[in-house]
Amino acid sequence: MVAELHEEGSDSAANRGDEEVEAAGVLARLWTRRPVSGQQIEVIDRVSALASGGGLDDFDVQTWPDKVVYSGHTQRSDIVETYETVSAWADEHDRAVEPPFERQTVTSLVGRTEEILTLPVLCLTVYEDGELRGVFPNQDGDRTCGIMDFLDAYESTGDLDAIDVVPAGE
Repeated sequence: MVAELHEEGSDSAANRGDEEVEAAGVLARLWTRRPVSGQQIEVIDRVSALASGGGLDDFDVQTWPDKVVYSGHTQRSDIVETYETVSAWADEHDRAVEPPFERQTVTSLVGRTEEILTLPVLCLTVYEDGELRGVFPNQDGDRTCGIMDFLDAYESTGDLDAIDVVPAGE
Protein backbone atom coordinates (compact mmCIF):
# COMPACT_ATOMS: atom_id res chain seq x y z
CA MET A 1 0.00 0.00 0.00
CA VAL A 2 1.27 3.46 -0.86
CA ALA A 3 0.07 6.44 1.13
CA GLU A 4 -1.55 9.26 -0.74
CA LEU A 5 -0.13 12.63 0.18
CA HIS A 6 -2.87 15.26 -0.01
CA GLU A 7 -1.65 18.80 -0.42
CA GLU A 8 -3.10 21.52 1.78
CA GLY A 9 -5.90 23.31 0.02
CA SER A 10 -6.88 20.19 -1.94
CA ASP A 11 -10.62 19.76 -2.34
CA SER A 12 -10.62 15.96 -2.18
CA ALA A 13 -13.13 14.28 0.12
CA ALA A 14 -10.26 12.99 2.26
CA ASN A 15 -9.09 16.56 2.87
CA ARG A 16 -12.36 17.97 4.18
CA GLY A 17 -11.94 16.93 7.79
CA ASP A 18 -11.94 13.84 9.95
CA GLU A 19 -15.70 13.79 10.39
CA GLU A 20 -16.11 12.30 6.90
CA VAL A 21 -14.21 9.08 7.56
CA GLU A 22 -16.62 6.27 6.68
CA ALA A 23 -14.23 3.40 5.88
CA ALA A 24 -14.75 -0.07 7.30
CA GLY A 25 -11.91 -1.55 9.32
CA VAL A 26 -9.00 0.36 10.85
CA LEU A 27 -7.91 3.56 9.12
CA ALA A 28 -5.05 5.87 10.10
CA ARG A 29 -4.84 9.47 8.96
CA LEU A 30 -1.57 11.30 9.47
CA TRP A 31 -1.61 15.09 9.45
CA THR A 32 1.78 16.71 8.91
CA ARG A 33 3.42 20.00 8.09
CA ARG A 34 5.67 20.52 5.09
CA PRO A 35 8.48 19.95 4.42
CA VAL A 36 8.23 16.27 5.27
CA SER A 37 11.52 14.98 6.70
CA GLY A 38 13.11 13.18 9.64
CA GLN A 39 10.61 11.84 12.15
CA GLN A 40 7.73 12.55 9.76
CA ILE A 41 9.20 10.12 7.22
CA GLU A 42 9.83 7.54 9.96
CA VAL A 43 6.18 7.73 11.04
CA ILE A 44 4.94 7.50 7.42
CA ASP A 45 7.17 4.44 6.87
CA ARG A 46 5.90 2.71 10.03
CA VAL A 47 2.25 3.40 9.25
CA SER A 48 2.82 2.24 5.66
CA ALA A 49 4.41 -0.99 6.93
CA LEU A 50 1.39 -1.57 9.19
CA ALA A 51 -0.93 -1.11 6.22
CA SER A 52 1.17 -3.38 4.00
CA GLY A 53 1.25 -6.05 6.68
CA GLY A 54 -2.50 -6.01 7.16
CA GLY A 55 -2.51 -4.20 10.52
CA LEU A 56 -4.35 -1.28 8.97
CA ASP A 57 -7.01 -1.44 6.31
CA ASP A 58 -6.07 1.96 4.93
CA PHE A 59 -4.17 5.13 5.69
CA ASP A 60 -3.53 8.50 4.17
CA VAL A 61 -1.33 11.50 4.76
CA GLN A 62 -2.67 15.07 4.82
CA THR A 63 -0.59 18.23 4.94
CA TRP A 64 -1.49 21.34 6.86
CA PRO A 65 0.14 24.73 7.50
CA ASP A 66 1.79 25.84 10.75
CA LYS A 67 -1.21 27.99 11.71
CA VAL A 68 -4.75 28.75 10.59
CA VAL A 69 -7.29 31.39 11.54
CA TYR A 70 -9.78 29.80 13.94
CA SER A 71 -12.99 31.58 13.04
CA GLY A 72 -15.94 31.65 10.68
CA HIS A 73 -13.92 33.42 7.98
CA THR A 74 -11.08 30.91 7.82
CA GLN A 75 -10.03 29.61 4.44
CA ARG A 76 -9.23 26.22 6.00
CA SER A 77 -12.51 25.08 7.52
CA ASP A 78 -11.43 21.45 6.96
CA ILE A 79 -8.59 21.93 9.44
CA VAL A 80 -10.77 23.75 11.96
CA GLU A 81 -13.31 20.90 11.71
CA THR A 82 -10.53 18.34 12.22
CA TYR A 83 -9.31 20.21 15.30
CA GLU A 84 -12.85 20.35 16.70
CA THR A 85 -13.25 16.61 16.09
CA VAL A 86 -10.00 15.68 17.86
CA SER A 87 -10.70 18.16 20.66
CA ALA A 88 -14.17 16.65 21.20
CA TRP A 89 -12.62 13.15 21.24
CA ALA A 90 -10.13 14.30 23.89
CA ASP A 91 -12.89 15.83 26.03
CA GLU A 92 -15.01 12.65 25.79
CA HIS A 93 -12.06 10.49 26.89
CA ASP A 94 -10.62 12.75 29.63
CA ARG A 95 -7.55 13.51 27.55
CA ALA A 96 -6.00 16.68 26.18
CA VAL A 97 -4.64 17.61 22.76
CA GLU A 98 -3.37 21.03 23.83
CA PRO A 99 -0.44 21.10 23.48
CA PRO A 100 0.55 20.39 20.70
CA PHE A 101 -2.51 22.19 19.32
CA GLU A 102 -2.59 25.74 20.63
CA ARG A 103 -5.25 28.43 20.34
CA GLN A 104 -4.37 32.05 20.98
CA THR A 105 -5.93 35.44 20.35
CA VAL A 106 -3.77 37.94 18.50
CA THR A 107 -4.37 41.60 17.72
CA SER A 108 -2.78 43.21 14.68
CA LEU A 109 -1.27 46.70 14.66
CA VAL A 110 -4.50 48.01 13.08
CA GLY A 111 -6.60 46.57 15.92
CA ARG A 112 -8.00 43.49 14.19
CA THR A 113 -8.36 40.59 16.63
CA GLU A 114 -8.27 36.97 15.45
CA GLU A 115 -8.02 33.62 17.11
CA ILE A 116 -5.15 31.58 15.67
CA LEU A 117 -4.81 27.80 15.86
CA THR A 118 -1.23 26.52 15.83
CA LEU A 119 -1.02 22.98 14.47
CA PRO A 120 1.38 20.21 15.47
CA VAL A 121 4.10 18.98 13.13
CA LEU A 122 2.47 15.52 13.31
CA CYS A 123 -0.95 14.30 14.41
CA LEU A 124 -2.26 10.77 13.90
CA THR A 125 -5.97 9.99 14.02
CA VAL A 126 -7.08 6.35 14.13
CA TYR A 127 -10.55 5.15 13.20
CA GLU A 128 -12.28 1.82 13.47
CA ASP A 129 -15.34 1.33 11.27
CA GLY A 130 -15.66 5.10 10.85
CA GLU A 131 -15.46 5.86 14.60
CA LEU A 132 -12.57 7.97 15.90
CA ARG A 133 -10.72 5.69 18.33
CA GLY A 134 -7.55 7.62 19.03
CA VAL A 135 -5.69 10.88 18.52
CA PHE A 136 -1.93 11.03 18.94
CA PRO A 137 -0.31 12.76 20.62
CA ASN A 138 -2.67 13.14 23.55
CA GLN A 139 -2.22 13.66 27.26
CA ASP A 140 -3.80 11.76 30.12
CA GLY A 141 -2.84 13.73 33.21
CA ASP A 142 0.94 13.83 33.34
CA ARG A 143 1.33 11.06 30.75
CA THR A 144 1.73 11.84 27.05
CA CYS A 145 0.71 9.18 24.55
CA GLY A 146 2.69 10.00 21.42
CA ILE A 147 2.47 8.66 17.90
CA MET A 148 5.47 6.38 18.46
CA ASP A 149 3.87 5.03 21.66
CA PHE A 150 0.75 4.12 19.72
CA LEU A 151 2.72 2.57 16.85
CA ASP A 152 4.88 0.51 19.24
CA ALA A 153 1.80 -0.82 21.04
CA TYR A 154 -0.25 -1.46 17.90
CA GLU A 155 2.63 -3.19 16.11
CA SER A 156 2.96 -5.49 19.14
CA THR A 157 -0.70 -6.35 19.62
CA GLY A 158 -2.54 -5.55 16.39
CA ASP A 159 -5.62 -4.95 18.55
CA LEU A 160 -6.94 -1.46 19.33
CA ASP A 161 -8.82 -2.76 22.38
CA ALA A 162 -5.63 -4.21 23.87
CA ILE A 163 -3.76 -0.91 23.73
CA ASP A 164 -4.05 1.20 26.86
CA VAL A 165 -3.30 4.43 25.00
CA VAL A 166 -6.56 4.01 23.03
CA PRO A 167 -9.69 4.13 25.17
CA ALA A 168 -11.78 1.01 24.67
CA GLY A 169 -15.08 1.49 22.85
CA GLU A 170 -17.67 2.82 25.25
